[in-house]
Amino acid sequence: MNLTKLQITHFKNYPRLTARFHSPVICFTGENGEGKTNLLDAIYYTCIGKSYFNTIERQNILHGEDFFRLEAHFEDELVEVTYQPKDKKKIVKNKVEYDRLSDHLGFAPVTFIAPDDNHLILGGSEDRRRFLNSTISQCNPAYVKDLLSYRKILYQRNASLKNNQATPALLHTYNQQLIPLAEMIYAVRKQTVQQFSEKVQFIYAAISNEKEEVSCNYSSQLQNNSLEELLHSAEEKDRLLQRTTVGIHKDDLKFKINGYPLKKYGSQGQQKTFLLALKLAEYQIIEEKTNRSVILLLDDIFDKLDRSRVRQLFSYLLSHHQPNAQIFMTDTNAQRLNTILSEFDTEFTIFNVQNNELNEYALK
Repeated sequence: MNLTKLQITHFKNYPRLTARFHSPVICFTGENGEGKTNLLDAIYYTCIGKSYFNTIERQNILHGEDFFRLEAHFEDELVEVTYQPKDKKKIVKNKVEYDRLSDHLGFAPVTFIAPDDNHLILGGSEDRRRFLNSTISQCNPAYVKDLLSYRKILYQRNASLKNNQATPALLHTYNQQLIPLAEMIYAVRKQTVQQFSEKVQFIYAAISNEKEEVSCNYSSQLQNNSLEELLHSAEEKDRLLQRTTVGIHKDDLKFKINGYPLKKYGSQGQQKTFLLALKLAEYQIIEEKTNRSVILLLDDIFDKLDRSRVRQLFSYLLSHHQPNAQIFMTDTNAQRLNTILSEFDTEFTIFNVQNNELNEYALK
């Protein structure tokens, strides 16, 4: 699902902008602070229905304005996103508004790779669960439905515990609703992480030429016990802490290098390379599960890799993705991108981003 035209109104630093894309590789270059990353985020927003960086919608509106609007043409499909603080966010596809925003997930598959993705390694389990959920949600509508239902019931169970209204009968009712949902979510996550595990090692070696053994493994309380057993044994603790202490909302991903935690034993370079491998594995998994081309967004790729490894990355990408798939990337140096991309047999376009405008370079 290729993006052919993007129109922006009052989104972040852009008053208005119209951009047309006609090549498989599109580069945004310019000085820091000009809004290159915001262009990638606008594309991501039209694919997913939310910002990659900012969950507070008001902060995505251009200062001094009271709404933002994004319009994206994906070949013959039109997606319009509008947000006003006094109204709900609206996502409209081909002039028909979605009843639920989550229904838009998977329409235009996308993977975003950004410099601050290191929170996936250095941050808490919530960051890694969010990453895993995002990957699966673009491939599996049933998973999204189960996950939203699980969260709703979990919220109700926690509220009853917090308000001291959790009678044994009420907890039993919540438990019986959570158990089948948790089992389905667990099964999908387990299968998906197995795919990650198989791909991450291969991709890591391909883009780094390193010999380290890296791994991505699934950690869940359901691996050794049923949720019914876990909830029963934790009931007294749940009442004491006034929240549900067991379940798939405690799941995590464990990243290792040579058998040791990547967070503690991986160098900065190894962590950056692992993150790229992880995100490219996500990219491949979504592509395989949906059998559709996936838009890849690469933000400030030279922050992660030196020029040699960037060449290896492009070589890997251009030989492992569908021929018509789009790659959007940012960099501060147009000539550097032109030099590297010219080594490969692919069409590309470089835009200079300055004063909220795009101007196409002709460097080749």
